[in-house]
Amino acid sequence: MDQKISLVENVIKSRLESDVNLIHEMVNHHLNSGGKRIRALLTLGCSNLCKYLNGSRDINLAACVELIHSATLLHDDVIDMSSIRRGKKTANKIWGNQSSILVGDYLLSRCFEIMVEDDDHEILKLLSSTSSEIAQGEVLQLQHKGEVDMLEEIYLKIINSKTAALFAAATKVGAIIANKSKKEKDALESYGKNLGMAFQIADDALDYLSTKNIFGKEIGKDFYEGKTTLPLIIIFQRGNTEERNFLIEIFKKKGKKRR
Repeated sequence: MDQKISLVENVIKSRLESDVNLIHEMVNHHLNSGGKRIRALLTLGCSNLCKYLNGSRDINLAACVELIHSATLLHDDVIDMSSIRRGKKTANKIWGNQSSILVGDYLLSRCFEIMVEDDDHEILKLLSSTSSEIAQGEVLQLQHKGEVDMLEEIYLKIINSKTAALFAAATKVGAIIANKSKKEKDALESYGKNLGMAFQIADDALDYLSTKNIFGKEIGKDFYEGKTTLPLIIIFQRGNTEERNFLIEIFKKKGKKRR
């Protein structure tokens, strides 16, 4: 698996080469900032599980999935006005929001080149619809920003689109390229979705419980931004009237500051 992930890294680097110096600098900064490559590993692992042996589609599509994720991170950092990710300054902090948005778009354009070259309608449909779903999840979260009384159902819908959708696509890709049955494809897709949901819930909890050195980004940033996640939803649901009113007032003040 180590050899395969190294090949994925090589594909990503070769795909992101550019004669534009700013793109070159920003891409290198982003890729060198680390990352566990979980989504790429899921594609490789599920391809291996499904006995895909011949060719390099698993490597190319693992790179594609990882590039979609990287593009969303660049966009997320602009939306969230983040300055630290994985313990280093974010691209938007160094080069500004405009450059980060455009380079994120550049990454997405490279993803679609890989999808088209793969020449599988099912893969193209899956990854393009997943990209759309991620964007919709981001907009839905923005729509409900500052709602301390947000329903748990809305929160789950947001993280299903923002995070779990790409996990589900990453696992399903392995079954598709190995020509598995619909039942097997659906099973791996369900596994990826549930893993992604658990991953995001844990990440949201760490925003309250971890430390900056371990978490790699600012602690408590979700709360300070007025972003409602599961820990806050549970606190609000279990709080008494006084405690709920206190939280509502805090979020009202945050809303005024944002305006």
